[in-house]
Amino acid sequence: MIQKKHQTFDLLTMRTNLILPLIFIISFGSACSFLNKQEESKTNNSNSSVEKSNENTNNKTETSPEADLSKTENLLSLASGAYLVKKPECDRAFDHNPINLIFDGQMWRSDEGKVTDQVFVIETPGETVLKKVGFDTNHIFYTTEENAKDILLEASNTSADSGFQKILEISLEQESKVSSFPVSAEIPARWFRLTVKNNHGSASATALKRMFGYGTQKTADVPNNLTGTYREIDKETGKAKDSDSGDLFVKQDGTTIAGCWRENGSFSGGLTGTVANLNWEQPDVGKNTGLMVFAGNKKLVFWRLKDEGFWALEEFEKVNSELGDCPAIPNFKGGDTAKSKIEKELEDAGRAVIYGINFDFNSDKLRDESKIVLDKIAALLKEKSDWKMNIEGHTDNIGGDAFNQTLSEKRAAAVKNYLTNAGIDASRLSSSGLGLSKPLAPNETEAGRAQNRRVELVKQ
Repeated sequence: MIQKKHQTFDLLTMRTNLILPLIFIISFGSACSFLNKQEESKTNNSNSSVEKSNENTNNKTETSPEADLSKTENLLSLASGAYLVKKPECDRAFDHNPINLIFDGQMWRSDEGKVTDQVFVIETPGETVLKKVGFDTNHIFYTTEENAKDILLEASNTSADSGFQKILEISLEQESKVSSFPVSAEIPARWFRLTVKNNHGSASATALKRMFGYGTQKTADVPNNLTGTYREIDKETGKAKDSDSGDLFVKQDGTTIAGCWRENGSFSGGLTGTVANLNWEQPDVGKNTGLMVFAGNKKLVFWRLKDEGFWALEEFEKVNSELGDCPAIPNFKGGDTAKSKIEKELEDAGRAVIYGINFDFNSDKLRDESKIVLDKIAALLKEKSDWKMNIEGHTDNIGGDAFNQTLSEKRAAAVKNYLTNAGIDASRLSSSGLGLSKPLAPNETEAGRAQNRRVELVKQ
């Protein structure tokens, strides 16, 4: 996977298409307890020394998102591996769910009459130092009196329950807008507790569309022990369902992920930290893309994307380390699934999208975790001695044309060099960088950009 580089982020591009609430309601009805009863504390994941970073912050009290947040990455995003481990209760439809605070969804709106002291705890995948925080109250629903007003943000490196220190206390304007603020203290932390104290006078509800965090973050190590059976979490109880009719099977091999849900269709992809980018296929839907976010080895968010935007999002809990069968994936339980999937894609389409080839931040240096999938590609090419392959590097649109073009060329060349050193004749390999010119998904959302950072193999 082509990882993020010099980060560029424009908050104003995060406004979601206004037709999505209807899609959410049709898909989920009144299901609002998406992230119920999360684990209240977790052991810190070990993190590499590689950091995601962004521009120096401005010391003004409030800053222009267009001017100051145009070269930053949102570190408090589900697509970046952030996760809500605590949230306010909610009985509203999905388009008002608390998850929208860190997600490319609609907005969060509190339950009726619960307008004060609404608390969220966000866990990040790696130790994070926030330098600036943004809030979006720009929505078309209800009245501006419902917009969040007084905000308290605290950070902890201890747990989701203790050790919090204040890093921001501000008042948002009633006007619907995007605002950003430098923090009062830059504290290394894994957990961030947001308290929305009140609104601008409404007795009905308090609303906040999105929250954004900018700073530096240690890149989380790829988790292990993900292989197993995951069961859907009941939206009423917040616990794994008793029935196995909705089981999801995940098979991990290094950075590679493959499996199926409800034993029809399949998905496959690769991990960067705690986030897996996927290609998935269901008989009744067709081929699409998706993401999985792993919170520890127990929780899993399966985020399926369709066409130009959000399609469905489900939460699962790991119930055991056993694998069921995925009929659409030959030799799923006992074979080399990742290698077989790459081979089949190349044979069927002449092209294979590869996720899980990871690089150091803003660099063409391959991370050690990438070697498993690269060795599988090398083994396949040794078996298919008549195949010649072009290695394409692809990026998202963050950083501009020139930067992306150069970086994609260097990273594609790095993959070629690895395969050459692994024993593949250099005459069988070529490399090219396509930068941001061939996106698989819209670059207007964080999830879309994650899908676009990738390596592709193309038969010649």
